[in-house]
Amino acid sequence: MKSLEVALAFSPTRLPAARIAVQQLHKGTKSHPREANPLEVSALRARITKAADSADPRRALITLAHSLVARDLLAAVRSIGQWAELRGPVATIARERPLPTYVAALWNVWQAHPRSDIIVKLLAEMGLRFGIERAVGDRYRKDAIEWFKQHKPVDSIVLWTDRLRISWKDLGSISESPFAPDAPLVDQVLHRTLQIGSASQLNGMTNDEILAGWQAMSGLDHMTACANFLRRIGPSSWTGRFLALDEVRANYGLPGAERSHRTFWLRLTGERCRDFREFFIARELDHAFKGDSDRHRFWTEQRREILDVCHGTAGTADWSLIDFSGFSVVEFFELGNAAYLYPADEPMLKHIRSCKRASSPSELKTINYHSFLRRAELRDNRIIHSQGWQPRAWRILDIWKARYS
Repeated sequence: MKSLEVALAFSPTRLPAARIAVQQLHKGTKSHPREANPLEVSALRARITKAADSADPRRALITLAHSLVARDLLAAVRSIGQWAELRGPVATIARERPLPTYVAALWNVWQAHPRSDIIVKLLAEMGLRFGIERAVGDRYRKDAIEWFKQHKPVDSIVLWTDRLRISWKDLGSISESPFAPDAPLVDQVLHRTLQIGSASQLNGMTNDEILAGWQAMSGLDHMTACANFLRRIGPSSWTGRFLALDEVRANYGLPGAERSHRTFWLRLTGERCRDFREFFIARELDHAFKGDSDRHRFWTEQRREILDVCHGTAGTADWSLIDFSGFSVVEFFELGNAAYLYPADEPMLKHIRSCKRASSPSELKTINYHSFLRRAELRDNRIIHSQGWQPRAWRILDIWKARYS
C-alpha cells in the first residue's frame, strides 16, 4: 500500500483522485466503470422520469445526459428493458452520450426483450458505430451485421439458421455462441420460425414443439403460424401431423364451412384450401360410414362438394350432418331411417346443429314437399335407402345443388 501511495501520490481516503490516477495508468478501466447499486439506479430512474416529464423533454434529457458519469449512463442502458415507459428517453440519452460499452449491454437487454423496436434500433446504431463484435464476437460479426441491416433482425436470424441448417434449439450451443440458451430471444426465434420458416425447418420440428409454439401465441400471431404451416407443408407430408391439423381446424374450421374463419383461409390458395377440406371430409366420412360400405362409397364420391361433416346421437342411433353449399343432409345410422335434406335457412337444420344429443331420430326429422321437385318419386326431402337407392339419390342431389348452390 505504501509503494502505491508513493507512486500515485494519494491517500486511501482520496478515492476520486485515486480512480483518476488508476484510469490514467490502466486505460481499460475507464471503459468498465463499477456498476451502480440499486439505490443509485432508483435515483437515476427518478432523474430520467423527471426530465422526460418536463415541458421540453428532449432538451432536458440532453442536459441530463451530459451531467451523468459513465457508470450512470451504462446503468440506464442496462435498465432500458425493464423501464418500458422510459425506453425512448433512455435511447435519447444514449445517443447523446454514446459509449462502446453500450453494445454488449444492449445485446443482453435485447435477448431479454426481443420484441422492443426501440432496443433493436439502438443496438443496431451502437453496433454500427462501435462494432457489433463487441457483443457477438469476431466469429459472428459479419452475420450480425447482416441481421441488423433489416428492420426485424429476428427474421434475419430465422433465415440464417435455415441457411446453416441449424435449429432454433441450437442457438445457445453453437461454437462461441453469443446467444443465451434460455433467453426470450430464442423463444422469439422459435415463434418466428413457426410464422415464416421454411418447409425444411418445420419438418424438422416435432408435433409437440409445433403445438407448444402455437399455444403460446394468440390472435394474428397464431393465425400467421398456422397459415405458414399449411402453406409450407403439403398433403403428402400430412401423415403423422394429425394433431397440428386438428389444431388448425379447431381454431379456423374448414374453408367454406359454416362459421369458418374466412380471413384465415384467404391467406391460402384455393388449391390448399380444397386439400385441407377434402382431407378432413375423407376422415369424417371414414368415421361415420365405417360399417356401411354402400353409403361410404356414395358420399365419398361427393367429397369435393361437401363443405363440412359433424356428428351426433339420437337415442341409440348415430347421425351425421353433411353440409353442401346452400343445403345439408342428415344421415341416420339405423335401419329404417332415411336421410333428410334441409335448405340452409330451414329451422330444423338450426335445431340439428345445436342438438348433438336427441332422445330419438324423430326429433331431427321433418318431411317437406317442394314445388321444384316435380317427379313423384322425388317430391319430398328424403333419400330412402331401399334396394338400388343410389341412382335416385344422385338425381335428388343434382336437383338440390341446382336449386341451392
